[in-house]
Amino acid sequence: MTQTPKRGHYSPSQRQRLGEEARVRRQRGERWAQIAEALDVSARSLRTWMKPDPQAVLRPVEIVEPARMPTAGGLKLTTPAGITVEGLSVEAAIQICGAL
Repeated sequence: MTQTPKRGHYSPSQRQRLGEEARVRRQRGERWAQIAEALDVSARSLRTWMKPDPQAVLRPVEIVEPARMPTAGGLKLTTPAGITVEGLSVEAAIQICGAL
């Protein structure tokens, strides 16, 4: 049985190993409290020791105008009288509602 180091006395290799274990457990959906209890380390320490995910890299993005909703398969509008119109664009649905 290995002895847990005194609070604050973890070697860099122990920190790395525990941080990686915490990352794996977080990816499986475990809560910080569960991980900390299982590894006998504070959740705050684990979060500090976790190395950045190499796949979590910032990537450039381009902002473009939103695409218009196609009319085929668009909105479906049913009036209080039970009349149904399908395949509407947002603009057409607004016009019909305004005319009711």
